[in-house]
Amino acid sequence: MKFILIIWLLIGLNCVAQKLSITKVVCDNSNQKPIELVNVHVVNSKKGTVTNTNGHFSLVINQDDEIAISALGFQTRLIKLPDLTKDTIFLNHKVIELDEYKVFSKGMTANDIVRMAMGKTNKLSYNKPYSLNTFYRHSCAENEVYGRLIEASVILHDNKGHKKKYDAPIEKIGVEVNQIRRSFDFTQNFDVHDPISIYSTLKYDVYSYTSFLHFYPEDFNFQLIDTSFYDNALVWVISYEYARQQEKNLTENLLDCKGQLLIRANDFGILEIKEEQHHSYISEYEEHNFQLSWTVKYQEHDGKYFLKYVSEKGKNVDVMKSTVHEVVSRKDHAFQVEMMVVDLQFENLKKVSSKEPSKDELDAILYDPVFWENFTVIQDTPLDEKIIQDLEKQATLESQFEK
Repeated sequence: MKFILIIWLLIGLNCVAQKLSITKVVCDNSNQKPIELVNVHVVNSKKGTVTNTNGHFSLVINQDDEIAISALGFQTRLIKLPDLTKDTIFLNHKVIELDEYKVFSKGMTANDIVRMAMGKTNKLSYNKPYSLNTFYRHSCAENEVYGRLIEASVILHDNKGHKKKYDAPIEKIGVEVNQIRRSFDFTQNFDVHDPISIYSTLKYDVYSYTSFLHFYPEDFNFQLIDTSFYDNALVWVISYEYARQQEKNLTENLLDCKGQLLIRANDFGILEIKEEQHHSYISEYEEHNFQLSWTVKYQEHDGKYFLKYVSEKGKNVDVMKSTVHEVVSRKDHAFQVEMMVVDLQFENLKKVSSKEPSKDELDAILYDPVFWENFTVIQDTPLDEKIIQDLEKQATLESQFEK
């Protein structure tokens, strides 16, 4: 019996020894500058990550794994662990050959390309249940001073897959918050905060949910502005804009919207969408301005596209004036939410139907400093120094997390 136990222990130790954590930085070989949001994934697996704003990433891999590193406009690199001897990985720019461009450019307008891409989102989506392990970060600021921070490890359970489009994430996504850490809330200009803003951020996923780009493409001015390469496939870079203005009784409503899509030419898969919006309402005694920008990025796995990264950033400014048009009050509130997919899960799934947790449910999750100390995503996605400095004017962040 002891002999068998020793064998099992040796096998277990061998398995653990084969797992290694790597931390690298990805840079442009032409200027040695770091590249953000580079897709890094383990070949023939569902495991992967993206680089942060400083080009850093961390990943736990096996000794015999091969990783693929892909970024728009660069040649994809395939690297095995023995070749990862240096801290920096350099990517070379991809030069587009004329013949490669001609293959996919015959007689198609930008509007045609977008219609085709939107029409193929169902076919290119995974139609069975799966889960996404994600890292969530949410910060708020007022008068250029940060006053709120939330970070969490969240599992998103897609219990239905992509058999059809849904109107909102709440209709199909189960939410499981494993760990959370929060600062005190020092903001004052916003009456009510959502305890956590997962669903409102996920709504930008066009593979899962309906959007104006699906139903009203004719309202947008699409322009093919460039071509590039991603993961050795030709990519169309398409810009769009939309503007609407109404005027009535000295009141002006204005919505400006502009964005950009990256679409792969070989299968019309959408790789990325970025959009900026400006809403304004101006009357004799009031001014309300709201700026919003969002980004959603996807990863391709076995011919299907999955969410990789999504962010939403906004700022609201409200100004009230007196009868002599002097400014009586001014309030502003800015926020940023980011969700980064760390891993995909297709096996050993559990059906989780719980929705976004309430404040009381989040309060019940105990802060675990050991978890956060070893959470590799945090190590390579450090907080902006200004966030730390502003929040620690009242108390250390660690003491705030512990409350």
